[in-house]
Amino acid sequence: MVLEEKLLITGATGYLGSHLVNALDLSKYQEIVLLDRHFKAERITAKGFKIKEIDLTETYEIDLKSFTTVIHCAYLQDNEAELKFLIKLNNNVQLIFFSSAAVYGENTGEFLDLDSECRPVNTYGFNKLRLENFIQAAFKNHSIVRIANPYGKEYAVRGFYQIAKKKLESNEFLSINSDKPNQIVRDFIYIDELIKQLKTIVEKKLKGIFNISTGIGMTLENFLEKEFENFNTALIHYKGLNHDEIKNSILKPSL
Repeated sequence: MVLEEKLLITGATGYLGSHLVNALDLSKYQEIVLLDRHFKAERITAKGFKIKEIDLTETYEIDLKSFTTVIHCAYLQDNEAELKFLIKLNNNVQLIFFSSAAVYGENTGEFLDLDSECRPVNTYGFNKLRLENFIQAAFKNHSIVRIANPYGKEYAVRGFYQIAKKKLESNEFLSINSDKPNQIVRDFIYIDELIKQLKTIVEKKLKGIFNISTGIGMTLENFLEKEFENFNTALIHYKGLNHDEIKNSILKPSL
């Protein structure tokens, strides 16, 4: 008996989720369910799926154990609710979990590679690491992707690139959480390259932990100068370093 391939994607119309949905070959799945708290259908070009507009922090009716592949893009601030969601999955599922460079904390060498100790410094990083640890113990067919700083083809104004683009194009001041210029270093990866690597992990069913990054560190100012032709440093306002801000984060790519 051939097992039906059933795919569930959480956070399916978010920034990363929607780009991945549109890039995947969905033809091999007998059933596809795209789940999001607020489903934004205009972001999806793929066909042949069911929509579930569900908040994972609430009670909902869906047979999670029936899915053979789950791509968990959604992030819940309620860490306990996210654990409860994971517990309801079949432990033989192919589980792809979207984690973050934030699990490593501050960069202490040239790169943060898979052998680097995880020492998160903020709640987001702690929550992601807790979920990673649970997934490694509970699911043998897991893929944990620690993602650097994706940008490009934005829908909204939430991330650094999106906010910067809106502000700088309007000739407005852009606030940065640092004390001085060139204090924050990140590795930015264009969304198309990120999705290419994520697609490889999903379609080849690769297992383990992966860093997805360019491995190239840039200060925020250097990044803005590269991306925006008319970038003006006079428009940068330094409002001070947050207590839990990671100053330097460069992942060594593992794909």
